[in-house]
Amino acid sequence: IRALCTGELQYADVVPTMRFEAGIGLLVSGCIVLFLIPYFTFTAVAMRVGITVSLAVVITGTMASIFSAMLPFAVTRLRGDPTLVVAPFMTTFIDTVGIVVYLTLARAIC
Repeated sequence: IRALCTGELQYADVVPTMRFEAGIGLLVSGCIVLFLIPYFTFTAVAMRVGITVSLAVVITGTMASIFSAMLPFAVTRLRGDPTLVVAPFMTTFIDTVGIVVYLTLARAIC
Protein backbone atom coordinates (compact mmCIF):
# COMPACT_ATOMS: atom_id res chain seq x y z
CA ILE A 1 0.00 0.00 0.00
CA ARG A 2 2.81 2.38 0.86
CA ALA A 3 4.57 1.69 -2.42
CA LEU A 4 1.39 2.48 -4.36
CA CYS A 5 0.87 5.73 -2.46
CA THR A 6 4.47 6.87 -2.95
CA GLY A 7 4.53 5.91 -6.62
CA GLU A 8 7.13 3.15 -6.25
CA LEU A 9 4.61 0.70 -7.76
CA GLN A 10 2.47 1.37 -10.83
CA TYR A 11 -0.38 -0.58 -12.38
CA ALA A 12 2.11 -2.19 -14.75
CA ASP A 13 3.66 -3.89 -11.70
CA VAL A 14 0.53 -5.95 -10.91
CA VAL A 15 1.67 -9.23 -12.52
CA PRO A 16 5.24 -9.22 -11.12
CA THR A 17 3.86 -8.31 -7.70
CA MET A 18 1.34 -11.16 -7.85
CA ARG A 19 4.05 -13.64 -8.86
CA PHE A 20 6.29 -12.50 -6.02
CA GLU A 21 3.47 -12.66 -3.46
CA ALA A 22 2.38 -16.09 -4.71
CA GLY A 23 5.91 -17.37 -4.12
CA ILE A 24 5.98 -15.86 -0.64
CA GLY A 25 2.56 -17.35 0.12
CA LEU A 26 3.72 -20.80 -0.98
CA LEU A 27 6.91 -20.50 1.06
CA VAL A 28 5.18 -19.38 4.25
CA SER A 29 2.33 -21.87 4.03
CA GLY A 30 4.80 -24.64 3.15
CA CYS A 31 6.74 -23.83 6.33
CA ILE A 32 3.52 -24.01 8.34
CA VAL A 33 2.79 -27.44 6.84
CA LEU A 34 6.30 -28.58 7.80
CA PHE A 35 5.44 -27.77 11.41
CA LEU A 36 2.10 -29.58 11.09
CA ILE A 37 3.60 -32.84 9.80
CA PRO A 38 5.03 -33.93 13.18
CA TYR A 39 1.72 -33.11 14.84
CA PHE A 40 -0.19 -35.26 12.37
CA THR A 41 2.43 -38.01 12.63
CA PHE A 42 2.48 -38.32 16.42
CA THR A 43 -1.20 -37.88 17.16
CA ALA A 44 -4.15 -40.04 16.33
CA VAL A 45 -5.17 -37.87 13.39
CA ALA A 46 -6.17 -39.80 10.29
CA MET A 47 -3.89 -39.41 7.28
CA ARG A 48 -6.72 -38.01 5.17
CA VAL A 49 -7.40 -35.28 7.72
CA GLY A 50 -3.72 -34.31 7.75
CA ILE A 51 -3.62 -34.12 3.95
CA THR A 52 -6.83 -32.09 3.88
CA VAL A 53 -5.60 -29.57 6.45
CA SER A 54 -2.17 -29.30 4.81
CA LEU A 55 -3.61 -28.66 1.35
CA ALA A 56 -6.10 -26.15 2.75
CA VAL A 57 -3.28 -24.25 4.48
CA VAL A 58 -1.19 -24.09 1.30
CA ILE A 59 -4.08 -23.06 -0.95
CA THR A 60 -5.49 -20.51 1.49
CA GLY A 61 -2.08 -19.04 2.29
CA THR A 62 -1.21 -18.64 -1.36
CA MET A 63 -4.59 -17.14 -2.22
CA ALA A 64 -4.33 -14.73 0.71
CA SER A 65 -0.96 -13.50 -0.52
CA ILE A 66 -2.15 -13.03 -4.07
CA PHE A 67 -5.40 -11.29 -3.17
CA SER A 68 -3.75 -9.08 -0.58
CA ALA A 69 -1.35 -7.92 -3.30
CA MET A 70 -4.11 -7.36 -5.88
CA LEU A 71 -6.66 -5.58 -3.71
CA PRO A 72 -4.71 -2.34 -3.13
CA PHE A 73 -4.21 -2.02 -6.90
CA ALA A 74 -7.94 -2.51 -7.51
CA VAL A 75 -9.02 -0.06 -4.79
CA THR A 76 -6.54 2.56 -5.98
CA ARG A 77 -7.75 2.08 -9.55
CA LEU A 78 -11.32 2.74 -8.35
CA ARG A 79 -10.00 5.93 -6.70
CA GLY A 80 -10.56 4.59 -3.20
CA ASP A 81 -8.27 4.68 -0.21
CA PRO A 82 -6.67 1.22 0.11
CA THR A 83 -5.64 1.85 3.72
CA LEU A 84 -9.29 1.98 4.77
CA VAL A 85 -10.61 -0.90 2.70
CA VAL A 86 -7.94 -3.57 2.51
CA ALA A 87 -7.63 -4.81 6.12
CA PRO A 88 -11.34 -5.40 6.94
CA PHE A 89 -12.14 -6.79 3.51
CA MET A 90 -9.13 -9.12 3.41
CA THR A 91 -9.82 -10.53 6.86
CA THR A 92 -13.41 -11.38 6.00
CA PHE A 93 -12.61 -12.57 2.50
CA ILE A 94 -9.74 -14.88 3.44
CA ASP A 95 -11.63 -16.35 6.40
CA THR A 96 -14.53 -17.17 4.10
CA VAL A 97 -12.31 -18.53 1.34
CA GLY A 98 -10.37 -20.63 3.87
CA ILE A 99 -13.53 -22.27 5.15
CA VAL A 100 -14.81 -22.94 1.63
CA VAL A 101 -11.45 -24.39 0.54
CA TYR A 102 -11.22 -26.62 3.61
CA LEU A 103 -14.78 -27.93 3.31
CA THR A 104 -14.40 -28.53 -0.42
CA LEU A 105 -11.17 -30.47 0.12
CA ALA A 106 -12.68 -32.38 3.03
CA ARG A 107 -15.60 -33.47 0.89
CA ALA A 108 -13.29 -34.51 -1.96
CA ILE A 109 -10.61 -36.28 0.14
CA CYS A 110 -12.47 -37.67 3.13
